[in-house]
Amino acid sequence: MKRKDKIRFVMITIIVIILLFAFAVTKGMSKKNIKTNDKLPVSVETHEVQIGEISEHESYTGTLEGKEQADIISQTSGVVEKILFTPGQNCKAGQELCIIENSQQKAGVEQASAQVIAAESNYEKAQKDYARMEQLYKDKVSTKDNLELSQLNVKSAYAQLKGAQAGLMMAEKMYSDTRIKSSIEGKIATKLVNLGQTIAPGMPVARIVDDSEFKLKILVSESRISSIKKNQSVKITIDALPSLQIDGHIQSVGLAFEGEGKSYPVEITIPHKTHEDIKSGMFTRCDIKTGSNAQALLIPESALITENNEYFVYVADGNKVQKTKVEIGLRDPEHVEIINGLQKGMMVVTTGKEMLNEDSLISTGDIKNEIN
Repeated sequence: MKRKDKIRFVMITIIVIILLFAFAVTKGMSKKNIKTNDKLPVSVETHEVQIGEISEHESYTGTLEGKEQADIISQTSGVVEKILFTPGQNCKAGQELCIIENSQQKAGVEQASAQVIAAESNYEKAQKDYARMEQLYKDKVSTKDNLELSQLNVKSAYAQLKGAQAGLMMAEKMYSDTRIKSSIEGKIATKLVNLGQTIAPGMPVARIVDDSEFKLKILVSESRISSIKKNQSVKITIDALPSLQIDGHIQSVGLAFEGEGKSYPVEITIPHKTHEDIKSGMFTRCDIKTGSNAQALLIPESALITENNEYFVYVADGNKVQKTKVEIGLRDPEHVEIINGLQKGMMVVTTGKEMLNEDSLISTGDIKNEIN
């Protein structure tokens, strides 16, 4: 090997050794720094566990309905001849709303009435014939066969009379069905038919709402239904009327669940019409108080840690922390009731808990001590 090449090889070797040494020193210092940094305290904020009052509320949504509401259905077919209502007007139960063309039904009533008159005459004549035949039989002028035949004629005439009367009732019902009436008292909410329209049995002509009261039906889960009580007060708001808050009360609590989700129906009543702009069908929210405790052991909601459906907090003791399992009770947006696991006066970490573990050291910032 030439001298130049030897010198170059030696120099390269020296440079590689220097680089490897520098890398090893740097890596060692980095590990030392990491290790040192692990021991640096985590800055946290803590809060004292205190006694205070807490109330838990549940929110539900639903659609307002009138105290009673019904679609008035046609029971017959024909052409709408008269409409006797306008939307928004009040109506009474039994009030006529519209009339279907009924000349055929009217003729049917007259025909059935004539048949009843004829049947009544036949029945009356049969009774008189029987009375006369009975006397002749007693006087031994007529035979027993004639008497029995006369008796059968009476029964036959009576059956014909009953059939005619039933026919008259049916004809009158068909005629009555052409004069469609309201089944409830309330206010006409919607007009569903037009003059001259041909309708069929089962078609609605109007929707009527009794708006003297309103009701709201909600579905409450199995886990919460035991906290809902009859006559309990409810705060109600309506999306369309955001400035209006209504007081209602629970009218009934269902005894059987509905649907696959095991939710129980609860009916809320607004006892009287509190605002002219409230209407059936409006989207509504309600707030129900489901529990309260005036002497609850409280921590801030921000201190709570949830893992696998279990609850924990970090309890601060000097510059150390201990992860502690707790049992919780009532909750509101800011506070949590502690049933088991903590005592009054303990300090729990509220800010910085995400950076902690069992070996962490802490330094506390502002310590908050008030339960609002």
